Amino acid sequence: MLAALISDLTSIFNSASTLFTVDIYGRFRKGAKESELMLVGRLFVIFLVAVSIGWIPVVQGLQGSQLYLYIQSVAACLAPPIAAVYLVAILWWRANERGTFYSLVYGLLIGLIRLVLAIVYSEPVCGELDSRPWLVSKFHYMYFAVFSFASTTLVMVVVSLLSEPPVQSCLQRLTYFTAWNPQVLPEEALKVQSVGMQITVTDALRASSGPTKDPLSLTQKCAVSHADSTGGVVLSDSAVDTKC
Repeated sequence: MLAALISDLTSIFNSASTLFTVDIYGRFRKGAKESELMLVGRLFVIFLVAVSIGWIPVVQGLQGSQLYLYIQSVAACLAPPIAAVYLVAILWWRANERGTFYSLVYGLLIGLIRLVLAIVYSEPVCGELDSRPWLVSKFHYMYFAVFSFASTTLVMVVVSLLSEPPVQSCLQRLTYFTAWNPQVLPEEALKVQSVGMQITVTDALRASSGPTKDPLSLTQKCAVSHADSTGGVVLSDSAVDTKC
């Protein structure tokens, strides 16, 4: 039992320190050396251990030393939004990035509010008057998990419908209904897009009656030409102007 506990803790601490060092600290210290990153990771592990030890009284006060109930209450506040986002994204092709972001923000916000209220207002002992807020005293955490899941799903659907749909070529083999579609390589998709751009530009040039009515600038023509010659890779304006 002790060995299993140590194994789980080391995995969690190692993953958390890696995320902090690479995703957070690395953004502010882009030229940091390996030795510096290793030192920061070790210091962050020490910080996590201190936070874990300091969190023990909160666990004892929240559910009366019943660790299982504490884990379930915390999971009911934070896990349903993540589950809703994954489920909707897999089963519905119309879900997009904007809907995912705002639904996660909403779900985690209400979950944190419920969790903070449960920590601040502890459960009274038997025989005492329960003066806690309604969200904590009358709304069980399992019912709150159902509400959080349903409301997060609704927010994701509404925001996704009010914003632009995702590109269909980006959904290949990522959703349930496109999991068995034939795989399209990125190079082939770019070539098809380049050919479509070339046809559109050709039609526009034929429709113009003279140089003064040419709807395309020199930079745009060169961009299409280079996009076709490079296999569909659209170059930046600076690179196009240099090559033209």
